[in-house]
Amino acid sequence: MSTNAPMPNQPGGGNGKREVGQAHVLVETNLKFNPALNSILEKAFKQGVEQHAHTHGVHYDHNLVYGKTERIGHKFAMGYKILGADCEELEKFISTGKKQTDLIGTVLAMCNGNLMVL
Repeated sequence: MSTNAPMPNQPGGGNGKREVGQAHVLVETNLKFNPALNSILEKAFKQGVEQHAHTHGVHYDHNLVYGKTERIGHKFAMGYKILGADCEELEKFISTGKKQTDLIGTVLAMCNGNLMVL
């Protein structure tokens, strides 16, 4: 869920490129939180995100994206920490992903200090 934009500390950063940084994303699903199924749901969710990235030409680096199961009330959720995130690309990525499934509810993303509710 990052792009090929240079990292802030790499050469080329600040040459008119969009700012990249760190993002925290919380994806609420419409699925019930179930400890017996959560590992399966997490794996399926991660695969779906990777497929969405591949389909839309978004660079997905496993060394920069950390995902884990979360719980919001009685619902299954995924929390992500993303290093090297381009906030505009992240917003577009989340918005297009939400349109492709009815399993995702509210998505909260904090990117470079800016809150996005999608």
